[in-house]
Amino acid sequence: MLTNTDWLEYRNVHSPDKEAIVDKSISYSYEDLHNRVNYLSAYFLQNGVQSGEIVPVILHHHSQFIITVFALWRIGAIVAPLSPKFPETELKKLVLFLDCRVYISEETSEFDFVNHKKITPDLTYKKSFSGNSLWNINKPGGAIIIFTSGTTSIPKGVLISFDSLYNSFTAISKFDNYGSHDTFLASLPFNHIGGFSIIIRSLLCGGTLLLPQNTSHGGILEGILKLNPTLISLVPTVLNRLVKSGIKPNPKLRSVYVGGASSSESTIKGALKAGYPIIKVYGSTETSAMVCAYRPSLITGNINASGYALPGNSIYISDQYNKPAPKGMEGEIVIESPALFTEYFKNLEETQEKKKNKNYYTGDIGVIDSNGLLTVFMRRTDLIISGGENISPIELEKEIAKLNFIKEVYVLGVDDDDWGQVVVAVFTTNNNNIPENENVIRQHLLKSLPSFKIPKFFIQLKHIPKNEMGKPNRNKLLKIILQDVRLNTSQDREE
Repeated sequence: MLTNTDWLEYRNVHSPDKEAIVDKSISYSYEDLHNRVNYLSAYFLQNGVQSGEIVPVILHHHSQFIITVFALWRIGAIVAPLSPKFPETELKKLVLFLDCRVYISEETSEFDFVNHKKITPDLTYKKSFSGNSLWNINKPGGAIIIFTSGTTSIPKGVLISFDSLYNSFTAISKFDNYGSHDTFLASLPFNHIGGFSIIIRSLLCGGTLLLPQNTSHGGILEGILKLNPTLISLVPTVLNRLVKSGIKPNPKLRSVYVGGASSSESTIKGALKAGYPIIKVYGSTETSAMVCAYRPSLITGNINASGYALPGNSIYISDQYNKPAPKGMEGEIVIESPALFTEYFKNLEETQEKKKNKNYYTGDIGVIDSNGLLTVFMRRTDLIISGGENISPIELEKEIAKLNFIKEVYVLGVDDDDWGQVVVAVFTTNNNNIPENENVIRQHLLKSLPSFKIPKFFIQLKHIPKNEMGKPNRNKLLKIILQDVRLNTSQDREE
């Protein structure tokens, strides 16, 4: 195990000439990458970045992001990747939550946070870092903080250690036999654990990371066609479009990981028929990405299964008394793994609720058959997963309720073959301006939330059906929603 080892320094010693990153027309060997990281480490130190402090990194999906992260790790900082696509209001909320002094962003970024020093990476700086690397040194803190949406609008910063990142890599590497010949398409956003872990896998196995033009669905499809990766990770939305496009897998492609949303049986079957080597995976930010994997087959069936526990991990189903349930019984999925997160940043109560006796209580519902194969039925009560993005319905409801004409609002996810789920907002009002109301709500949400969180459909009702407890009746609402003719039309969500 590479304990107390600078992973990039290790690669520089053992395979300096190996191609590490291909970013459009630019290629970096591991030696090139090591040297650039050294320069940027010195630059950050000169600009006052300190070991042990949390540093938000708000950069686009380019090699600059990777060099910045590695440079911060080399001087002992904790990285918090944030998407530059988020509205300034959301970025400000997260930066304030992190209690940080400095943040990293591009020179052209329009946002500016008072009382926080902005540092723009200078990749032309040539003074080399001369100290001892603090990358992966055992110390309080961690490697990264990844934000994930929970079932409330309060941000959940998941603190993950270097050991957990390494153990996550080891598990999937043993399953899928990674090697230096592998090329990884960076097909998921870096501020998500799914995207960030692709960087780690490529580095630790000495492979090559391929950066697409952008992370839009079109950009990913183009990257698959032109870059010919051996390994790709896709949300079901992109996989579905890939199959519908008629694009055939290149001969080098050996694994397509599908996770991040509930993939429909028709999508998986279509991909298998087209010849794509599908591996279904299950995991979360709290498990440092995937802890289950499975190669579905048109012959053996079990298309809807989520996977077997990866090497070094164990999974069981908890019954209503928090005891291991018999095989075949439905219940909460509990994970024991060396890749578990350290804590929820500034949230001891939820950390203690979710982590007990080295186990992570996911809140997800599933079943394990007699052979140990896990099938996930529901990903966190109420949480909507659309196109691989986690969306909190409560956050949306609170924002919509701020409008004076709204009486009641309820947001939920509806299953969709393309997106996994689509977001639908059902509401009642004090007026009857149905077309105008929808537009006003949409424009109001766009002022404070990223576009992927905006509901795809808005449905105005005279009243919201309730159950005997006075809560919205989800089943009745789903019937009403599914009768809406717009759900049967093809509409592209803004990416």
